[in-house]
Amino acid sequence: MTTEPPFDFERLRDKWHRMLTGGTDWDLADPDLTGIAARIAASASAVWEAMRRTGGRGRRCLWDDLADPGNSAELTANYGRIRSMALACRTFGSPLYRDERLEEDIASALEWMHANRYNPERTRYGNWWDWDIGAPLALNDCLALMHDRLPAGTLSESVGAVVHFKPGVPPNSTGANRVWECTVMAVSGILGRNAARIAEARRELSAVFPYAEDGDGFYADGSFIQHGHFAYTGGYGQSLIHDLANLTELLHDTPWQLSEAERERVCRWFRDAYEPLVFRGAMMDMTMGRVISRRHSQNHDIGHIVIRAAIRLSRFAPPAEAEAIRRAVKAWIRSDTYRDFYSGASMSDAIGAKAILNDERIPPRGEPSLHKTYARMARSVHLRPGYAFGVSMHSCRIANYESINGENLRGWHTSDGMTYLYDADLGQYADAYWPTVDSCRLPGTTVVRGSRAEPNRLGDKPWAGGVELLGRYGAAGMALHPPGQPLRGLKSWFMFDREIVALGSGIAVDADGATGGQPVETIVDNRKLGRGGTNRLTVDGIVKPGAIGWSETMEGVRWIHLEGSVPGSDVGYVFPGGADVCGLREERSGSWSEINRFDKGPAPCARSYLTLWFDHGDDPADASYAYVLLPNASAEEASRYAADPEIAVLENSTQAHAVRHAKLNITGINVWAGSGAQVGDVKVDGPASFMMIENEGRLEAAAADPTFRSGALRVEIARAAARVLHRDAAVTVTQLRPTIRMTIDVRGASGRSFRAAFELG
Repeated sequence: MTTEPPFDFERLRDKWHRMLTGGTDWDLADPDLTGIAARIAASASAVWEAMRRTGGRGRRCLWDDLADPGNSAELTANYGRIRSMALACRTFGSPLYRDERLEEDIASALEWMHANRYNPERTRYGNWWDWDIGAPLALNDCLALMHDRLPAGTLSESVGAVVHFKPGVPPNSTGANRVWECTVMAVSGILGRNAARIAEARRELSAVFPYAEDGDGFYADGSFIQHGHFAYTGGYGQSLIHDLANLTELLHDTPWQLSEAERERVCRWFRDAYEPLVFRGAMMDMTMGRVISRRHSQNHDIGHIVIRAAIRLSRFAPPAEAEAIRRAVKAWIRSDTYRDFYSGASMSDAIGAKAILNDERIPPRGEPSLHKTYARMARSVHLRPGYAFGVSMHSCRIANYESINGENLRGWHTSDGMTYLYDADLGQYADAYWPTVDSCRLPGTTVVRGSRAEPNRLGDKPWAGGVELLGRYGAAGMALHPPGQPLRGLKSWFMFDREIVALGSGIAVDADGATGGQPVETIVDNRKLGRGGTNRLTVDGIVKPGAIGWSETMEGVRWIHLEGSVPGSDVGYVFPGGADVCGLREERSGSWSEINRFDKGPAPCARSYLTLWFDHGDDPADASYAYVLLPNASAEEASRYAADPEIAVLENSTQAHAVRHAKLNITGINVWAGSGAQVGDVKVDGPASFMMIENEGRLEAAAADPTFRSGALRVEIARAAARVLHRDAAVTVTQLRPTIRMTIDVRGASGRSFRAAFELG
């Protein structure tokens, strides 16, 4: 394979250098860009000042807080700090740009690391990831940035260490790990002038693109799973798309570039897996896994990483896809009023963002009306202009939550039906939510009061998922039985335009004398309040006390309104038929170290919360609940809705949950019973999630098997049809009149929704 110009190694090394630094072709009068250069320099100055600069290879350590030769994480941390110094030294506009003293100390630090920590004579210890991925990723960047200043021996020795510890990609490497490993190999191949190593990296990368059938990777429905059983689009998935975008740009226009089909596949991932999960620049927390416990990797931080990847991907996408990606990027950056994009962007990404933002030919994308079921990772997302709503579940296929390496220590109920409502209060989940929220009372969950679930465990129930209707409406549900706990229940959410209807039934504690006296509650909401915690709370027209410490059990409540912390973040709650609701206004404090042992941050922080919940009592045998969320509703709107609701609960039993929306003419049903159920005009012969809409003589129906187990679903609708307008291939229509009957082959469908449309008459 040729390595002659224009595909010479120097060209590719310089290209990587420009991708890291942004090059020199930018305006020093631009305050956003000069701010980035100053930030990079400030970060480097701090670690440079703290570094032991004398003693050469005989130094005990480079930094006093990284002095443990048996801690593999310090390999990555050391090289990360050296990288920050190298980046400042090579970033145009930085006060440290080409600083000779800094260059000398960087070279000396790299020599020390090779002599004392990372060389072929060293025996691995600790976490394999640091040796194979973390340390070499940062080391490669250091070498690319400082290649013109390093002695030839330092460069070749360091590349040799990388090749030693990362000679190839293991066959069992998956997802983000595989992309990281391919990046390590490709960049070290460029630095070492080894075309065969680059080619091998490119071959190994090919295994990332096919859709997964099991285990790690992307699924056809947009789900992304890592570590076998965890939803991780906003964790490992954001690293994968970011590093894959970088590798795509690096290898473009070389013999090793991605094929057109592979680039189209990545665009589909962006459209299906990422775009629905980003709201005004923030990645939805329900896909971030243990990353939620990292202080400096909260949802806007992760969302911006996805945006940066999108900027790069737009350069290589087909024209129509590129336009759609750029429109999303422009909308996200402009609408994120919580976190300035340039505050965390690299110089290269900032320059790319400005090119999109300043291009008047690119209109920003509007906020979509979209419903998406991620069946393989037991998540559902519902988007409307002004808000986004998410549901996080677990099952016998998707584990409850991941907690490893001392992280996510209080993720106990984050997949027990936790609901997320994103609106104009963009700091709701970003501003110290996770260390301060009551982790035993997460919104949407049904729990044994104060219980703490064990991590990394699958449930024993298959029913978790939902159905999509027209890509705009949907239902979600789960059979709740947290691993190792005596609690059981059935939970549903039906999502429309202005409301989300939540139903629960069959809530019970297993009879066991040894575990008697288990108090159970369902959390309607646990909303972080504004500073001071005085957000107005109105219950059936009466304003409740605004002081911290207020607590009350309110009987026969019909509606509640909570004033948001910013305009556009009010929430209404309606309780069909009335309900007894408990309320608590409290200030809570917590520290990041309580949820992440790696965090050595400052003193605990405090935030105020308003919690609303149903108290099902001790050891309930068949408790239930029903409520309606009204995002962005005023108190007047909540009151009017309670007096004249647009929805009716048709059934809330252990056989089925069903809701009808009168204005939209939509019926949604979650069938729990193995023998099926009939609700109103619809009969389904087994466990299923079903929705239909009638409009102007047309009926659209959609059904899914959230258990992943049925061979066929049989549906009968008490309507007469004149003809079939559309049906998916898996749908067989067996009768049009006097009722519509259809059979849906759901074998191997993995929870996918199937649809059929009919002309009524």
